[in-house]
Amino acid sequence: MAGFHILSAEDIACSLKGLRRQYLAGTLARPQALAYIDEPVLDIGISAYDAYTVEPLHIHACVREFQYVLNGYTEYYVPTTGEVFVFRKGDFFAIDPETPYVQKVKAGTQIIFVKNAIVDDKTVLEADTVTQRWIDEGILPFRRDHFYNSAAPKPNAIAPAAAVAVVEDGALLLVHRVDNGFWSLPGGTMEFGESIRECAVREVREETGCKIELGDIIDVYSDPNVLVEYADGEVRQEFTTVFEGKRISGELACDDESSEVAWVSFGEVLDLPVAESQRVRLKDVMARYGIEGS
Repeated sequence: MAGFHILSAEDIACSLKGLRRQYLAGTLARPQALAYIDEPVLDIGISAYDAYTVEPLHIHACVREFQYVLNGYTEYYVPTTGEVFVFRKGDFFAIDPETPYVQKVKAGTQIIFVKNAIVDDKTVLEADTVTQRWIDEGILPFRRDHFYNSAAPKPNAIAPAAAVAVVEDGALLLVHRVDNGFWSLPGGTMEFGESIRECAVREVREETGCKIELGDIIDVYSDPNVLVEYADGEVRQEFTTVFEGKRISGELACDDESSEVAWVSFGEVLDLPVAESQRVRLKDVMARYGIEGS
């Protein structure tokens, strides 16, 4: 019978919570919570990765896979050729049968997949030393800061963010970021369900181990000529509110986004490697406390 077969966005999003994969169409051997469209020829579904994931080295004997990256970033390694393929949001690609590959996926990635046959033809392979080394590297951090750079890519995102100048005994609390190798004020982007002040408190706790009390706003930084480029293709235009902060409790401890967290005296702050946009903020913080920065 002719007609439409529909799966709503709400039902699909709900079904993916806590699950890696949901089928949208196919002939399923095992039940799933999400209703799916019966289809005897194709498998169609969504793979969602809430955490960094490695799909083990494997090969399909006869199935050709088509994939479209809805969000995020993923890398593939083909041990027989030594090739590495990188895909970001908006990329579409196909993997031929009899192609061995291992896949690394960044947290937050979602991929639509289509398989041109409904058969279980997957064989997991043992990784050799070179392949295992590629797996063990993980996804190398990548962030490039652009400050009044005419060659910078065009921005495609704006995300409200908060940072905090936590001052104690003439020193400023800073983190040494892994993704760009620079020092910066602790902070990050706002999440759904929280205010910008709640974001600031949470980010400092996560990045430094310190519980803080916020003070006044030092400034809001929203220069369209200040951009951050990420590995997944996002190019974010600056939009950060910087607050004063005071430590209430907690011992210094950094998360996986930083290699070090430290109290740095005001006299040494500008001698550290920092992004130019961060240097602007640090000078404003120092001026707030009556200290001139060169």
